[in-house]
Amino acid sequence: MDNFEQFGKAIDSFSIGQLFEHVQYSPLFTSGNTDFELLVSTISKFEDNVHANLIQTLLNEYCLQLTMNLNDKESLLKNILIIFDLSHALDKLSPNHNYTQVFTTLITIMPLEFLTGIFSDVYFDKSNAIRQLALTNNNKLQGKLRPGSKLLSLYKSITSKLSPIEPTHIATTQKFRQLIYGSLEISDKLSDNLIFHFNLDGVVSDPQRLKNIKGNGKDPTDYLLLNIKKILSNFDNLKSIITKANWSNDRSKFDSIFNLFGNILKAFKKFKPISNGQSISLDLPKNLNEDVASILYWSTNFDKFNDQLKALNNYWSLLIQMTINANLLILLLYENMFPMITECNSEMPKKFRRPQVLENLITNATFKVKIKEFNKEFYSIIGNFHSKEISYILKSSEKIWMKMKLKGFVHPTVESINAIGKDQRKRKLDEYVQSNNNLLKKPKFMAKMGTPKLTRLWRNNFSLSQLKSTSLSPKEILNDIKDDIYFARGKLESIEKSNSDYISNLDEFERLNWKSIRAARNFGFWSKFKYCDDGIVGIEGIWNPQLKDELNLKIEKEKAVIEEDVEDTAMEVDGVTDLAEENDTATSRLSVEPTEPTEPTEPTEPTKPTKPTEPTEPTEPANNDKPESIIDENIEETTITDFKDSELANKEKQ
Repeated sequence: MDNFEQFGKAIDSFSIGQLFEHVQYSPLFTSGNTDFELLVSTISKFEDNVHANLIQTLLNEYCLQLTMNLNDKESLLKNILIIFDLSHALDKLSPNHNYTQVFTTLITIMPLEFLTGIFSDVYFDKSNAIRQLALTNNNKLQGKLRPGSKLLSLYKSITSKLSPIEPTHIATTQKFRQLIYGSLEISDKLSDNLIFHFNLDGVVSDPQRLKNIKGNGKDPTDYLLLNIKKILSNFDNLKSIITKANWSNDRSKFDSIFNLFGNILKAFKKFKPISNGQSISLDLPKNLNEDVASILYWSTNFDKFNDQLKALNNYWSLLIQMTINANLLILLLYENMFPMITECNSEMPKKFRRPQVLENLITNATFKVKIKEFNKEFYSIIGNFHSKEISYILKSSEKIWMKMKLKGFVHPTVESINAIGKDQRKRKLDEYVQSNNNLLKKPKFMAKMGTPKLTRLWRNNFSLSQLKSTSLSPKEILNDIKDDIYFARGKLESIEKSNSDYISNLDEFERLNWKSIRAARNFGFWSKFKYCDDGIVGIEGIWNPQLKDELNLKIEKEKAVIEEDVEDTAMEVDGVTDLAEENDTATSRLSVEPTEPTEPTEPTEPTKPTKPTEPTEPTEPANNDKPESIIDENIEETTITDFKDSELANKEKQ
């Protein structure tokens, strides 16, 4: 208790107020704070085996505050950062303490809104790199060995809580992935630069026929598809687009890029989506031949392209793609790329050299001014549509990726391609690409962006079948539910009622039946249901008009069979009790018995069709003590089970 009392006094004397005004971006273990050092030294005087318990006690205390004071997020953030700093300081002093374990625990108990919002913005900020390096002990990661294994386990603990669909969750996951990529050595097998390459020069050809295509000239949107294809064809080869940007003496080629961006901007400004979610109508040219349409990348023809842009998701996707392309040209400006190249040249080994495509950067002053104006206009159209995530992609993600590629990219030469394949014979380049080079095999309907990395980030399946799959007709939905009921009924038939799984399968069948009723009511098929005395027949009544009659017939027959079984059991019980009576009553009964069979025996023979009790094997319920409840249960079951059993029973009776 003495150790804990000293620890409590040290915490009480540890004033938070003015000491932590800048704790967000100034870790306490590097600020030289005397009070913090005093607290650490006080705790370090305790026994080594107490350190883990002490920090766990402190952690539990702040976890309690976290669950009770969620409204005050600023103080909550300060408390969490204090725990990180104190835990990191104790990690260096005590071998029993584990900083990453504390980090994982806090990440696990944080609310998702707080984790993807305030905490993610502060902890993964560039100015907070010291705390990030504390996760790896300021060491570079080497494969899956420590401290890389710890960092990967932290990544799993974070991503297991996040959704792969929510934009803020995706941004948080990407920030942590960049932390891992930034901590990897360039030559490490886990590094991303070893599995990704630029397109080889000469392999992807520029479709020249697009340059002579013209629309009808009546509306700016007539050129939208053509302008997009021309922009993407220019971005197939970054080296050529850099060269075009620097051709100040050839105004036609220099202005062509701006004309394309200008026409695209006009179309997006005119057809800005409505806030209530209505679709967009674009009038695209249809007087172009099919040969030109066959070489387009975003879709295979103009009609499908028009269908794609009618969906709001595709509208925003295309707008973001154009914004990223304009932002990529800004990154290729000399003043933005030169400091990055200088830093990479000082860090990377001699065997690495930057790609040839970046040997000449954009230096044209007019181009620089124009492209920045276009980028602002694109971003203004985006507005509040996930602006936080998009701004992060434009400002950080692509720049970090470009720096990573400059560090570890080895630009291959076309002459050395033949040596890569297993077959060393001399072959044509096209033959090699089609046979062995898997890097250039692209899936269908890939939206080509400025670089393969951008293409991989933003590609979507734009096939017409994919677009139509989201708009099923009500009949198709009801048919799907009908199939589910059919399989559930078949599974229920294969299980005996005495089996323990029968009840669960019966509940599943009832659930599907009522689901079908709700779906049919919503789609306007409610009037087509069939009714009986005991309630609604399910969705099967839509396809089987005779279902009502079969249901009533089965109910009546099963009622009759069960009533006969009950009467037989009652007669057997009466006979047993009579035999137990006294001898004098028995003799008198025996004397009367010969007279009874004389007259009723003959008419009773035609009444022997009481044998229908033989096919009705479910005489087992007759042994129960409550025959009335048995009748009710059987009647309820007939309202939901299939009617194939009734047909078989009728045939056997006949």
